[in-house]
Amino acid sequence: MSFFELYDLLNNSKLKYTQLRLMDDLNEGLGNVLGQLANNPFYQFKMSQEKIIELHNTERGNRYVSCWSKEKDLIAMWLLYSKNCDYIRIKTNSSKLKDATDKFVKVNFFTNHIKSPQATLMTFSLAEVEEVQYINFINLEKMLKKYKNDVDKLYKKYDYRNKDDLRKIIYENSDLCPTVFKKSSFIKDTAYQHEHELRSTFKIALRNDLSYDDFLKLKEEDKKNGEFHYLYKILDEEVKSNPNVIHIPVDDSFVEEICFDPRMPDFQKDIYIQALDLKDDIRIVETDIFGSKTKNIDFSMDWITE
Repeated sequence: MSFFELYDLLNNSKLKYTQLRLMDDLNEGLGNVLGQLANNPFYQFKMSQEKIIELHNTERGNRYVSCWSKEKDLIAMWLLYSKNCDYIRIKTNSSKLKDATDKFVKVNFFTNHIKSPQATLMTFSLAEVEEVQYINFINLEKMLKKYKNDVDKLYKKYDYRNKDDLRKIIYENSDLCPTVFKKSSFIKDTAYQHEHELRSTFKIALRNDLSYDDFLKLKEEDKKNGEFHYLYKILDEEVKSNPNVIHIPVDDSFVEEICFDPRMPDFQKDIYIQALDLKDDIRIVETDIFGSKTKNIDFSMDWITE
């Protein structure tokens, strides 16, 4: 991350999450849409390409991520993110990341904001922290369509007449669904497997202008029909209004160590260290990723001769 992002993290205890539509990878979030197709029996695998694109655009506007790498020294990552030789690698652990994300999602969950004013930021999904699974999207399409054929066979085998029967068939045979779709928030194309990514993610929406009185009316109507859709009526469906980035609170102990780009000039590094005023429990480590191994490793040996 940049010096300014680290300064904000250390001094304000806020971790940045970025909206998917800001990512260079235009397929971010597509796995979530395909996961909906695989896991929601009411789609019945009948969806146009245009509808998939629409859902994907919505997903990219609602979903936010914080991306990390499981490998600390990847030259590809230094070259990609530290193009001016001025970035800083930080280390935490997945438990701290999960705890911070869980807390933020719980406190800001949309059911807590029934009476909140318009434009209040709300979460409306689970907090997820997992390793990314890399797969070729052409193979993903083949897996999805094979699963569709398997479900088609179930349709012919069972006598279903309504959505409840259909749901029962799908759920009783959930083992047919490829496991990759069970964690669809973490699907990325194999082109990015060099990242060895672990990510934290959740979805947000803004509170719309539905009044509390109108909300109660919708609640009563849904109760008569045995439904609970009224809860989601406070979500603003216009994702263009969502912020590009958001920041979530983290504990003071969130950052465990930092590592400056080894190509960074010493004077710049010294200025950064002085400005950051690091706590004693944050380690500064170094990497020789760009250096010659002969400087740190002694390869010399004495041969025994007769």
